[in-house]
Amino acid sequence: MERNSGGGCNTPRHTCWAIAATVAEARPKILQSICEILEWDLGAVWDVDPADLVLRCVEIWHSPEVDVVEFEEANTTTTYPLGQGLAGDVLAPWRAEMDCKPCR
Repeated sequence: MERNSGGGCNTPRHTCWAIAATVAEARPKILQSICEILEWDLGAVWDVDPADLVLRCVEIWHSPEVDVVEFEEANTTTTYPLGQGLAGDVLAPWRAEMDCKPCR
């Protein structure tokens, strides 16, 4: 990967971030880029569902060499209430902010 003098990347895949209309549209390429830069074989994004106050897996990226069928099935069908599981524990301190009426 080439880097410009300003520290940013000069690869075409990064242009998708600038032209994506939504975060959801840009998320697959962002996740892929993060995983490739960090040399991870797998990455997942979990979002807070504000209506149910649970975490849902909304994106999974993996290198072609990795079989993720079971991982993907388990994670895309599972939700975590805030305060449950590792991901729920991480977000639990923000629950009060997510319970506010303007957020719902």
